[in-house]
Amino acid sequence: FNEYVLKPAQKLELDKIAEFLKANQLHIIEVGGHTDNIATKEYNLKLSTMRADVIKSYLVQKGIDANRIQAK
Repeated sequence: FNEYVLKPAQKLELDKIAEFLKANQLHIIEVGGHTDNIATKEYNLKLSTMRADVIKSYLVQKGIDANRIQAK
C-alpha cells in the first residue's frame, strides 16, 4: 500500500526479464503500474506511474536500453 519500492522477490523476477531481454535484443516491453481504488484518481495515477518507473529504472541498471522499455 502506498509504496513503489521493489522487494527482493520482485527483483529476482525482474532479473529473469533482464536476462531474457539481453538474449532477445529486438524485444520491446511495456511496463504498467497498478493501484487499488482507495486514494484519489490523481494520486493513484501518480503512484502507478512511479511503480512502472521504478521497474524501468531497475531494468536499465541491469543493462537494458531505456528505449526498449515503455513505462505507463
